[in-house]
Order: sequence, then structure tokens, then C-alpha cells
Amino acid sequence: MYAQGFSLSGFLPRGQPGLRAKQLQLLHVRYPNATGTYPHAINNSGEIVGDYVDSSNVIHGFSYFEWTFSPIDVPHATFTAANDVNNQGIIVGNFGVSSSQSEGFILRNGSFEVLEYPGSSSTGVAGVNDSGKVVGNYSTSNGLNGFVWRPTDGYKKLDYPNSTSTSINAINNQGEMTGQVSPPFISAFEYANGQWTDFYYPDAMTTTGDGINNTGEIVGIWSPQNPNAPQEGFLRDSEGNFTEINFPNSSGTAASGINDFGAIVGYYTDSSNKTHGFIAIPNARK
Repeated sequence: MYAQGFSLSGFLPRGQPGLRAKQLQLLHVRYPNATGTYPHAINNSGEIVGDYVDSSNVIHGFSYFEWTFSPIDVPHATFTAANDVNNQGIIVGNFGVSSSQSEGFILRNGSFEVLEYPGSSSTGVAGVNDSGKVVGNYSTSNGLNGFVWRPTDGYKKLDYPNSTSTSINAINNQGEMTGQVSPPFISAFEYANGQWTDFYYPDAMTTTGDGINNTGEIVGIWSPQNPNAPQEGFLRDSEGNFTEINFPNSSGTAASGINDFGAIVGYYTDSSNKTHGFIAIPNARK
């Protein structure tokens, strides 16, 4: 593997209200010999988790810490994807049971624990906070539902009011969450203090929240109304201001995780249609 750094003058906003520029330093993250690398989360120690695609087009999870990659594979799974890591190093994600079914996992001290929402056809585990509370989604014949799981009291269904599709993608230590909801369109949401707030990136067709830190900053992806334009990433601060995240010279960018120091991980597609991971580190925090 290698990481290559370079300076960026800022992810520059396009002049819409509520957008701000931010000075960031970018580092490439590429799993060795992978055809695609997808970082999904970073904790306060700098450990990154995500997944990569090998030369046989099989998806594997990984952890990246202190310049070293470690693969994550659930035994006998058709695929493994690592989606989040908390500050105790507990990792959560998904794995394939068959071509049409997936389940969630918790990886703690080298041992896997399986999470399967009762009565579901598939379960996706997306986030974990420092108390061990887990969030994700599950599928039934009626649609996609969100859930929260705790070791002490198990599963609790949690859906955006009047929606047919809710995916909870991340949770912080205050219990604040983000994800996506539909219909009528795919919008991001913040769930805090028992209240739901949906939001869109300015002038976006769709918006998804993928990561949230303990200061309430949210990162995710948005799609322009022009169907030929690529998706881009965003950072939304606790006051609702947006910063566009668009990796230089890319044909698409996603911001997927953020830690309490403001370090952001995600991935981008280059001109040859290959996907690479990145870390974006603020030059200074105000």
C-alpha cells in the first residue's frame, strides 16, 4: 500500500447560501493489489475501516492503522464489508450469507458476533458508538426499516415518520444519528433528542448522510439534478452550513466518515473509472 499526500487550497463552495470553504490536506489510501478501495469510517485514534475489491471481484473488509492494512473476512462469507469502528476498536459491518442475503457483524477482540434482525430477509449494520449501541437497517417484504441494537435490550425498530424506506447509517455518543429516507425523494436526516430533521445539500436531487461525529458534523454524498453530473461529497456542520467535497480531477466523490478531530474518509473515482480511498485532514480547527 501507499499513501500520498498533497495540499488542496480548499473544497470550494459554488456560491450557494450555507456553503463554506475548508482547508484540507488529502492523503490517498489504496489497498495493495485491489481494483477498488472504499474507506467508510475513522475513529479518534486514526484507525480506518472499509472494504476493497480484489482481482476476482470479491469484496473484503479491511482495517488500516499506523500505515498497515489488515484484512477482515467473516468465515465462509460471500463478501465482507467493514462499515464503522468506535474508539474502543470495535468494528461493525455486513457479510454475505448467499447471493441474495446479508447479515451484520460485530468484530470484538478478534471474534465475530452475528446480528440478524428478527423476521428480516437481510440485515445491514452501519454504525456503532462508544457505548456499543449499533444502528443499521433491515429488509422485509414491506420495505427498508431502520433499527437500533444494544447488548442490554436487543433490537428496536426506528423509522422516519410516514416513510417506506429508512436507513440509519451512523450514530455518535449522544445518540444522534444520520442516514437517508424516502419517499418522495432520497433525503438525508439528522435524528437528535427524539426529533427527526431531513435536509438536502443545496440544489441536490438526492442527499445521504453517512457519518456523524460527537460535535454533530455530518458527512455524506449528494447527487446533482443534472443526471449526467457525478455525485459529490459534503460536510454539514452543527449549524447546518455545507462544504462541498470534490476530490480533484475525479469523476465522483463520496465522503463516508468523520472523527472528532474533523478528519474525513471517503473515496473517489478517477478518469480510468478506478475507485480509490482518501483521508482529508483539516489544516487547522477553529
